[in-house]
Amino acid sequence: MSRLASVFGVLAVVLIFAQCSESNTGPNIPPKIVNIEINLSNLQYQSLRQVGGFVYLSGGNKGLIVYRQSQSEYRVWDRICTYGPGKECEVVTMNSSGFYMEDLCCKSTFDLDGYPTAGPAKYPLVEYRAVSDGTFLYISN
Repeated sequence: MSRLASVFGVLAVVLIFAQCSESNTGPNIPPKIVNIEINLSNLQYQSLRQVGGFVYLSGGNKGLIVYRQSQSEYRVWDRICTYGPGKECEVVTMNSSGFYMEDLCCKSTFDLDGYPTAGPAKYPLVEYRAVSDGTFLYISN
């Protein structure tokens, strides 16, 4: 029985280290400090008043997509594509349908959780923390 416990212990350690070493932001994406506060009652953020609304903001590597996922939850992704982050043309935008995001340069698409669904991108988009108090949205990493 103790041998089985030892095997499980070693397996647990290996899994922990594998998760820690695995990067989900893709290779060669430089980290950027993001610390933004927006007033949600401002007219330029009017589309964020409804679920499914989004806006583009400056910040991060190539700008940000701010998306209202539910009445109480916002998601914020860096617009830098995880496939070719060094290429100038690789910028992620919200598809006109509002159901997914896309990079027209490399033809990658991403779901509304930031994960790649088609194209050459293999890593999810860089996501930032978004917290709202009802009036302000605080975006940070």
